[in-house]
Amino acid sequence: MATLQMVPKVGEETQHPSHPQHPLKLVFAPYLYTCSGCKEYGTGLRYRCSKCGFHMHEFCTKAPTTTSHPYHAQHELYFQNKPVGLKKSKCEVCARATNGFVYRCPTCSFCIHPCCSQLPSELTFKEHPQHPLKLLSVVADNSPYTCNACNKQGTTWVYYCASCNFYLHAFCAKGLINGLQKQGISAPPKLSKIGRAARYASQIVQIFVDGLLEGIGETVGDLILDTITRAMVLPITDGDGKHGLF
Repeated sequence: MATLQMVPKVGEETQHPSHPQHPLKLVFAPYLYTCSGCKEYGTGLRYRCSKCGFHMHEFCTKAPTTTSHPYHAQHELYFQNKPVGLKKSKCEVCARATNGFVYRCPTCSFCIHPCCSQLPSELTFKEHPQHPLKLLSVVADNSPYTCNACNKQGTTWVYYCASCNFYLHAFCAKGLINGLQKQGISAPPKLSKIGRAARYASQIVQIFVDGLLEGIGETVGDLILDTITRAMVLPITDGDGKHGLF
C-alpha cells in the first residue's frame, strides 16, 4: 500500500510531468475541487498552479511509479497517467470509474485509484468509535450489505465491524484520505448537465482569480485567496436538508 514518506509544508513548490510548463505550489483552501490528475474530488491541501487553475491531490503529485496492495500482493501495480484501452475500467476498491491517474496490474488488470491505494486495512470511523473497522474485499457469500453511513446498498469493498455488524463503503471512507471528512464536506452526487456546466463555470472563475492574484504577489494573493475560499465553501446537503456523510 502506498505511503507518503515526507510531510511537505504549505508553500512548497514542485514540478510534475503532467504539468511541465509551471511549478505547482502546496496551498490550503477549504473548498471542493476536482484533481487534474485522478479526476476525483478533494479539498484542503492541494498542489496548485496559480497560472492555470490546475489542482492536484498531494498523494497524486507524489505518487510513486510502482506500489503494492495487501489485497493484490501477488503482483506490483504500475502507475498510469490515464486509462488504457477503449473500455472504461473501474477501481477494484470503490467501484468508481478510473478517468485519470490509476495504478494497474498488467497481469490481472487489477486497478485502483491513487486515493484508494492510501486506504488503510483498518480504520476508526467517528460514527462508530467503539471498534476499528477492517477492510474486506468481499462480504461473506458475496451478499449485499447496507452502508451505515450513506444507507445505500453495496456489494463491493467495505469496512466492517463483525461485533456490531457495521458497514462502511470503501467509497464513503475515501473522505478520510482526500480531505472531505476533515472539512465537513461530502462528495456530491453525479452531476446533471446543468451541474456540470456550473462546475465548469466555477473553474473558469477560479482560473481568473488565480491569474489576478498572481499579478499582485504571492503573499497578499494567498491571503486574499484564503479569504475568498472560506466565503465560498458551503456545506453540501443530501437533498433533504441534512448534511453529507461527514
